Amino acid sequence: MMELPLETMGTIKTTDSYAGRNGKVNDNVAGLVGVAVMNGSTLINEATGSILIDADNSTGVIIRGKRDADGKLIRKAIIKKTMEKSE
Repeated sequence: MMELPLETMGTIKTTDSYAGRNGKVNDNVAGLVGVAVMNGSTLINEATGSILIDADNSTGVIIRGKRDADGKLIRKAIIKKTMEKSE
């Protein structure tokens, strides 16, 4: 199965209800993930793209390749950052 790449051209960020309001931290929120690139997928972050995750113990991007039943890596996950805008 061919998977299409995820392209970010805008901003992925935590909302006020998660990150807190008016610069205050929301202590009830932790462990957020902005983007998960799984099973050998591809993330392309365009020049205009940003991933801004503002919460304790959180991650902007998680990336994981695909493994077979024996644990052997069969497809790498990829992150690409481009410096040019897509048309």
